[in-house]
Amino acid sequence: MNLQQVQKQERLKIGRYQSWLEDGKLKLYSHPFGASSGISCTLTPEETKALLQMLANHSKDIDHAVHASER
Repeated sequence: MNLQQVQKQERLKIGRYQSWLEDGKLKLYSHPFGASSGISCTLTPEETKALLQMLANHSKDIDHAVHASER
């Protein structure tokens, strides 16, 4: 996949990380302003699926935490 295709994909900022999916892999990247190096992480499709399942299994807990932080 070339850079133009990646840039057209949906990206989501999660904390300090930019995230996107590429060939079923979750990609995370952070490059703090003024720093000479960044951090990147790639989860395999299997790891990405496991993360998604874990988040789905705990969606009620996540919703409760969001509502609590909004108060």
